[in-house]
Amino acid sequence: MPIECNERLVVKILKVVGEFLWLLIALYLAQSNFQLGKVLAPLMLVVWLFGVPLLLASAPDVTISDQGITVKVFWKKHFLNWNDVISMRNDLLQTWVLVRKLTPVNYVVGLGIFSLHPAFRLGFEQHNYRRAVEIIRSKIEATKEARS
Repeated sequence: MPIECNERLVVKILKVVGEFLWLLIALYLAQSNFQLGKVLAPLMLVVWLFGVPLLLASAPDVTISDQGITVKVFWKKHFLNWNDVISMRNDLLQTWVLVRKLTPVNYVVGLGIFSLHPAFRLGFEQHNYRRAVEIIRSKIEATKEARS
């Protein structure tokens, strides 16, 4: 039985509102008479241009099954069998899953956690977070035991 690990709707709405506010502030600073605003506005726009795709790619909707993980990045589903899942890194409220292949943006996400492999994030705000982490951890261990 597949397990859905999707981001909650409230979090998605807050991300969109936050991105929109960031853009509005940058545009306001660009038109203001403040000298610092003229410098900050282009920097904020660059951060916004690169930040939106990274934000979308870092915490995708995930479906876990016995065959592998289906990761939905940029409205496209990517299937990863358990041999493609390398490891996990746990932070306080999130878990990073390192894989062998995914989108080019996920390689940048992986660089953000000091890895040369693509990565995606499972956050506590996602449905079935704890159960998903347990299943992925057990599947990674089973795959490592099967290899040796």
